Amino acid sequence: MSQNILCGTLIDGENEEPFKGVWLTISDGLIKSISDSKPVGSEEFLDLSRFTILPGFIDCHDHVCLDPGDEFAQAQEPLGWLAVRGAARVRTIIEAGVTTLRNAGEHERLDLSLKRAIEAGMIPGPRLLTAGIWICRTGGHGWYDEIEADGPWEIRKAIREEVKHGADWIKIMVTGGISTPNSDANMSDFTREEIFVAVDEAHRLGKKISAHAHGGPGVDSLIEAGVDSIEHGFYLTQSQLHEMAKKGIYLCSTYGIIAAIIDEPSSPDFSREGCIKVAKIIHQMLIKAIQENVPIVVGTDGNHGKMAVELEALIKSGYSHSQAIKALTSQAARFLGLESQTGSIKKGFKADLVIIDGDPLSDIYAIENIKLVMKDGNIIFRNFPI
Repeated sequence: MSQNILCGTLIDGENEEPFKGVWLTISDGLIKSISDSKPVGSEEFLDLSRFTILPGFIDCHDHVCLDPGDEFAQAQEPLGWLAVRGAARVRTIIEAGVTTLRNAGEHERLDLSLKRAIEAGMIPGPRLLTAGIWICRTGGHGWYDEIEADGPWEIRKAIREEVKHGADWIKIMVTGGISTPNSDANMSDFTREEIFVAVDEAHRLGKKISAHAHGGPGVDSLIEAGVDSIEHGFYLTQSQLHEMAKKGIYLCSTYGIIAAIIDEPSSPDFSREGCIKVAKIIHQMLIKAIQENVPIVVGTDGNHGKMAVELEALIKSGYSHSQAIKALTSQAARFLGLESQTGSIKKGFKADLVIIDGDPLSDIYAIENIKLVMKDGNIIFRNFPI
């Protein structure tokens, strides 16, 4: 059965200029047609003429079972509680307009169970791409939530384990981080050989690989090895960003979690202090990344569903509003290998739509004024009568 929609303003995720007053026809979860004229036999239709329609948002980095605060304490909580929290968070996330999410790893592979529950229709949530458990060295950043692996063959085995369990991506922790005590964000936790082995094994098994990395020599090895994305990258240098752009390596920016950790009362002092330092430099890194034409996508990293703050950071660093929206939609889909399925409003694509009240091309926070979310042609959330 087809459904016809009269759009007010349509931002398709690819073109610079929006479309006005077009009609969408949706059938079997896909966009069947986009037309300037009313389709024949569309006496009954969904009138969204006073709203703006965008493609479903794509969050490229989150951990749905973790919240800002004390990550070590959260990792000690019962597995059942973490699962319930994750189920609650995926609902929050899709109601924020995120219809596709790359989950960058969870305790005991809870992301795989949540993906199964969403696909079975047991709970509402975005389309999940999973990393299973992320991989670090013994005692490395976030070791309390990870597989600890040392040396080439342990790393290869750890990656094979995640592929065996159904991970869509591989995630490794290459540098220290802000949320682990006595951790240096510019020090490489893996040797150059280990980094090359990790990238080689993931690609050999047909999987893309992302790396938590802030700066320093570990990033140089990642770039040389051909990693698919660098997550966070707060201390990336201009030369590193230049090399990333040359190789087409993505930067997944996670700006909003910094303020969220600073403002969260349960955050450990060391984590809050690290975020205060990062807050002083992150815009300069993003400015350099944009100047070097690094492909950028965004992730909330625990600041669930807060996509506008991520886009605002890109806009303040040099992106236009349209470019920022593309980072959230079509560019993110390209990064995830889903560019023929979602991320744009186009004939034959999944009917993933976000309907908002306002103009995000002048005020990016308009994307938070959500009236309706559709995933695969199904209305998942609405807050106005139809």
